[in-house]
Amino acid sequence: KVFTLNNNTPLSEAPDRKLVLGQLHDKEGRVIDQCMAVYTRSPHSYTGEDTVEFQCHGSPALLAAGLEALYAAGARPAAPGEFTRGLFERGVE
Repeated sequence: KVFTLNNNTPLSEAPDRKLVLGQLHDKEGRVIDQCMAVYTRSPHSYTGEDTVEFQCHGSPALLAAGLEALYAAGARPAAPGEFTRGLFERGVE
């Protein structure tokens, strides 16, 4: 919802575990940053779930705007130890 590859395709069409370049947008569609993303599809991630990592420029204002856009799109920050606890509860070694 908030990231588009440079070739104007959605992140969901990015290749698995490949770094891609694109734009991070706010909820109004304005570009926040040109950054990179990695979409890791299950079961290849640490948690065995689909995950996305964004690599943005380090400006505090830019990062705050990026997080705000992600939260508005439904993302939430992980709680401390959430991923490891989930693996432990599912019996993953």
